[in-house]
Amino acid sequence: MPQPCAGAGGISSGPAHWRALLRPNGWLLVAVALSYWAWHGPRRRTVRLAGLGGIGLTFVAAVVILITLRPGLLTNDPQVMLRQGEVIWGYREGRLAMPDDPGATRAGLPGAAEYALYHPGACMRLAVLRVFTELVHARPYYSMRHNAVIVAVLAPLYLLALVGFVRNWRRPLAGLLVSVIVSHLLVQAVNYADWSGRFLLYVLPLIGVLAASGFVSISGALKARFASGRMAPARCESSDASSVANGMGAVAPATKGQVKAPAEPPAPERTDFIKHHMAEALFS
Repeated sequence: MPQPCAGAGGISSGPAHWRALLRPNGWLLVAVALSYWAWHGPRRRTVRLAGLGGIGLTFVAAVVILITLRPGLLTNDPQVMLRQGEVIWGYREGRLAMPDDPGATRAGLPGAAEYALYHPGACMRLAVLRVFTELVHARPYYSMRHNAVIVAVLAPLYLLALVGFVRNWRRPLAGLLVSVIVSHLLVQAVNYADWSGRFLLYVLPLIGVLAASGFVSISGALKARFASGRMAPARCESSDASSVANGMGAVAPATKGQVKAPAEPPAPERTDFIKHHMAEALFS
């Protein structure tokens, strides 16, 4: 069994799964997992809602206490990032103009919360722009060819992921995937988008799972539609051949002594069968 390696100050020692809690992204995963278990537990709806509220309040209180006791966990002052409208870390040209408020002088999280309370619209625009920038992944300082390749890859992926979520939104696993994605993007909303876009790597595999489901749904529907289109000419040819053999559709009279076979019930339409299963695949 491999032995855990000791890092600087012993922080990285111990099981690997505990190291995921060293960053805020790992803290959010704990809250998401507890919320998922609380919501899907065998309890009444009111109890589950109370459990979600308790988990949320406990998580927020724990984060505030931890950052207050260990301010060094924050690599940047969120109040400063908010006031200067930082969208991409270290990229001055991409900053968003924010309202000047000399009355708010507190630093850290309290200062950021106070500033957001007095300027909610500007802070919301900044948060949305940060998340959008992280998801788009293109950057003004990349070459045009680089950005074109990024958009060509991510745009279909996001569209397929949206189809996959709509297809499976009632399933608990789809809700869990989206919850983890949103929690990671929430960190960028209150912090900043990275210079290289590396924070997108946290959510891209989960988006890929939803996109794969969307691809299967679309490809299955297209395959069924093409199959029904190929079968239609074959039915027409077989119908024409039978009409010629029977004298342009006239039924040949039965000879004397020959017992006429009972008419068979009409076969169900193949296209109706395919349409039924295609609709079931798309909307069930």
